[in-house]
Amino acid sequence: MRLPEPEPKVVMDVRNITKTLPLGREHIDILKGISFRIMGGEFVAIVGPSGSG
Repeated sequence: MRLPEPEPKVVMDVRNITKTLPLGREHIDILKGISFRIMGGEFVAIVGPSGSG
């Protein structure tokens, strides 16, 4: 008889992250309103269009 697997637990709940970097006299939005939840055992990366993170 096998015991049921425990339910994964939320280890991080991220809401509405914004990251802005200076670009000369301007500012550029790197992240804009990003929200996500990471469960135990998951691996998460934020990757841009060029493939860099």
